[in-house]
Amino acid sequence: MNGVFRLNVLVREIMRIALVTNNRAKDRLVKRIIGRIRLRYGFFTLFAATIFVQTILGQTNIIAQNQRSSRFDDPLVRFWGIVSNKNAAVPYKQDDVYVLSLPCRVNTSEHPRYYQFSIAVPNPLERSVLDDASDGIWQNWDIVSSALIAEGLTDAQKVKDCSSKVRAVAESLRPKLKNIPREQWAKIVFEGLHKQLLIGKYDIACTDLMQSLESGDFNCVSATVLFHAMARQTGLDVCGVEMQGHALSRVRAGQETIDLETTCVEWFNLSPQARLRSQQAAITPTKDKNSLSEKSLQALQTALSQTSFTSSDADRAPTLSANRANIAKVLPQKPREVSDVQLIATIYYNKGVDELTAEKFNAAIVANLKALQLDPQNENAWKNLLATLNNWAIAYAVQGRYIDAAQLFDEGRLIDPNYELFRSNQVHTYYHWIKATADQRDYAKAAKLFRLAEDRLPNQPNLRYLNYVILRKTANDFFAARNEQKAFEQYDAAAKIVPPGVNIAEAEILDVLYYAQELTVQKQFGDAVRLIDQELSRRSVSLNSSDKTQNLSIEQATFVQPSTKSATLYSTSRPIQNLDSQNNSTLPFTAPIVLQTENETSDHPPIVVQPSPLPHKQNSDLTDLLERLVLLRRRAIQHAER
Repeated sequence: MNGVFRLNVLVREIMRIALVTNNRAKDRLVKRIIGRIRLRYGFFTLFAATIFVQTILGQTNIIAQNQRSSRFDDPLVRFWGIVSNKNAAVPYKQDDVYVLSLPCRVNTSEHPRYYQFSIAVPNPLERSVLDDASDGIWQNWDIVSSALIAEGLTDAQKVKDCSSKVRAVAESLRPKLKNIPREQWAKIVFEGLHKQLLIGKYDIACTDLMQSLESGDFNCVSATVLFHAMARQTGLDVCGVEMQGHALSRVRAGQETIDLETTCVEWFNLSPQARLRSQQAAITPTKDKNSLSEKSLQALQTALSQTSFTSSDADRAPTLSANRANIAKVLPQKPREVSDVQLIATIYYNKGVDELTAEKFNAAIVANLKALQLDPQNENAWKNLLATLNNWAIAYAVQGRYIDAAQLFDEGRLIDPNYELFRSNQVHTYYHWIKATADQRDYAKAAKLFRLAEDRLPNQPNLRYLNYVILRKTANDFFAARNEQKAFEQYDAAAKIVPPGVNIAEAEILDVLYYAQELTVQKQFGDAVRLIDQELSRRSVSLNSSDKTQNLSIEQATFVQPSTKSATLYSTSRPIQNLDSQNNSTLPFTAPIVLQTENETSDHPPIVVQPSPLPHKQNSDLTDLLERLVLLRRRAIQHAER
């Protein structure tokens, strides 16, 4: 019984820790609870508790991110969030899913943080290669086998045969190396490579190692991979060198360092000047590849710049434009030494460029993540990862899939909050998402979208202006539904977010004036007077005569800030939810939100009210408008008395 009690206490205490998301607070709780367990229950229970705490916290490390699991979800890739434990388990893992944790590029914490992804890797050989390369060196694989697997080869026997072929060629050179200085070994290996394996021609597009082994054609990547395999087999110390659009080999022989252009068959017979010219000629030219086709770009500009608001207010709102991210096509200007593992990352990087160019965004993300798993310092793979997220989101926006676009931008800003395109294009996406929703006259849903946008992108003038327009339209719908109180609440809400240059008081008075005029046309004089009295009261205007039907005049109109008690805006830090779905457990928005009006019915026909055009003056004189309201009130009373 005592053991059960101890276990219950232990589980309860550990779950307290699991629910804490602040890492410093969590560390303090761990120390406090372990100390308490040691004092109360002894060292044996403390030992068990320590193991249990480590196990449970390893699993719950990502609990705070599970709420976000529905945001970034694709059959090929899922982003689980930022974790503190590199080896933290994901909530579920299938056999063909590979989990990788990359060091955070933007880390404001004093402790290490990691981006955790899971990607679809159906090839078990490739999963083994990625695991083997996690420490930066090969243990179970060699560079030839890894390159073939990275290119997509799934036949283990074929991988083994190709690796054996290269190894056999290298072994055949050993007799030639016995009686010559070590400084000359590189030349023997290099010549053997081009006489026995690379017997074809240089082809810039020949990045496939299998193709090189079968046809003898090559480019800088395939030639460098094969040279490294043979050099290491013969005992040479080699590394790769990345430079702008090109890769070559560097051999260290004693005190001497030799850079080899592996694509130049006559390299060792050239003068230093000729070697330089050959190296410049071999540099891969930058191809003009874009992440979106021109057709998609044109569709993007058309779809995201069209406006269908009839209100002149909406037409005044500035049009935003989406910005595509360019592909990082070239390697660093400054040469960088890379290991064999990092050299294989170049294969994944090139594949990522091809996939991004073909607009296969999920496959491009997977390829760049694999490149970063092998080479975390690969700046171009990192830039292309961000570019893929950005351009994928834009492609979704073109299709009107705003929820997917917004989700991707959320994840992108979590991965790199300093990447400016994420912020600017997220503003763009929310703007058109809200606008498209308002075009369907679903103003309540549009207002909910604005609250989501305001939570993520506070104080954006374009979004706030658009929300002001929507709130004004909503107010007019409430006027038409004979719910003046709700209508006034919309103006109060708009006053809290209205951007500079918009006089919300003038907008309200104009709308009330128009609505009151429509009421008098329908001979609803009492309703018109009541509405005008409410507006005059909100404007702090007093009527000087006790006889409300005669000698009406007004004091100098003074604008009073609306009450802050109604229509309070709220923000949420929850994941974006699908406003059209009643099941929040599935991918994202509750059933369509409708305007909440009173249940009472009316025999009067509905009044359709359109917002009047507004002059945008911050300090507009409201006196004339208020005088018009008072004059209309007097006429309504006179007609009512007849």
